[in-house]
Amino acid sequence: MSVYTYGAVLALSLGAAWYQWSKPPSITKGEEVVILYGEETTIEGISWDSEKEKAVLELRSDESGSYMWGTYTDKKKEESPAKSFKVGKDGEKLLTSMSPLVAIRALSNLTEEKREEIGLKEPKTTFTVTRKGKTTTFDVGNEAYGTKDLYVQNRESKEVFLLDDAKVRSLKFARTRLPERKLWSFKKEIITSMIINTSIEEQSKSITLSHKNWQDKQQAKWVRDDAPDADNTQITNWVTKYLRSTNSSYALDVDISTLTEALSIEMNADGESPEKLTIYHDEDKKTWYAQSTHSRGLVKLIKQSISGLYEDLPALFSEPQEKSEAPDQESPPQ
Repeated sequence: MSVYTYGAVLALSLGAAWYQWSKPPSITKGEEVVILYGEETTIEGISWDSEKEKAVLELRSDESGSYMWGTYTDKKKEESPAKSFKVGKDGEKLLTSMSPLVAIRALSNLTEEKREEIGLKEPKTTFTVTRKGKTTTFDVGNEAYGTKDLYVQNRESKEVFLLDDAKVRSLKFARTRLPERKLWSFKKEIITSMIINTSIEEQSKSITLSHKNWQDKQQAKWVRDDAPDADNTQITNWVTKYLRSTNSSYALDVDISTLTEALSIEMNADGESPEKLTIYHDEDKKTWYAQSTHSRGLVKLIKQSISGLYEDLPALFSEPQEKSEAPDQESPPQ
């Protein structure tokens, strides 16, 4: 064997070894098969359509960035209007599960009788994924015996697969699982400050709170900027309750101009763009609402949580109290 042949064999071996070392890990295992390729960032819309309900998710964007917006229609109640909402964290998981979409296994050589048995001869449910203007439709059949996994069929190619139902579960139950519940995008640990604006006895009030030592969980504390050394117990309690607030539902059918603005809170967090939350009150119906940079639309708040926060505002804006020092202990008797 010539030196050139040895060189060629060595080069091929090194090339094969480099490929094995550098190639990306496989996204499938066993009988799994990719039934839809693509990245999360290329998804423009997803939908679920059955006899009972329909859910449509679409990508939107504004000055605060991109987000998914959902519309849910209950087909069983013709008089019931469609419900719209910003999609929350379960929507992000849904995008991940579709990128790529991996099935448990492919089913081949199916007879018409078998297609009818698994519910794919005349399917009554579909889900679609739109990427870069191209929509792929999957017909959804019955659940596999003994599991909740679904038989699905690519409508165009007629290929049939068994799909883990967890991949599309949040889409199937879109009304309860997909709406955004958070009022802001930050993790509460990285919030650095907030400015509270309200009106007390018809006078505009504003107060700035800072999250001192926020990087250290043990040393972190909330203080008033105008009295950083004052007793901060009341402020800490108020902020703690506020940061637990969530929305109960979207209320896009409510005319915001009929509501009274109760207070607004501007929040800053480390490395993030500022966000603003405005809280409204319907005094006649005793109902509370909010709209934020994060929620986009108007949402309904839980009355018991927000009403207490609002009632505590006068005390929060009162003159700060000096920290009480523990009295000196008397010397023990000799």
